Amino acid sequence: MLHGLGDHSGTHLGTASLLCSLGYEVHAFDWPGHGQSSGWRGDIPDVMDAFALIDEAFEEMEGPPSGIFAHSTGAFLLLRYLQWKKEEGLAAPEIPWLWLNSPLLRPG
Repeated sequence: MLHGLGDHSGTHLGTASLLCSLGYEVHAFDWPGHGQSSGWRGDIPDVMDAFALIDEAFEEMEGPPSGIFAHSTGAFLLLRYLQWKKEEGLAAPEIPWLWLNSPLLRPG
């Protein structure tokens, strides 16, 4: 799970409970400056720092994720992360499903 700006992973306990009831194991972290993490309150890391945190989260999991729920800025960063991996020819995990909630995108 990836939360949004000014948010924290605990905000999405309802979604985590739903996913757990469907048999998924849920992993989440708080961006720096959010929830229980240190840093300036409400600050979101530089995009490349965010990518490093996403990489770190994937490395700590046992195998690739079976799906990802991402909200707002978390959804935007995840989409940009996947695009960046492809552009750079870097390996990205196969993700069978994405649940993008308000992904902070501008149509056009």
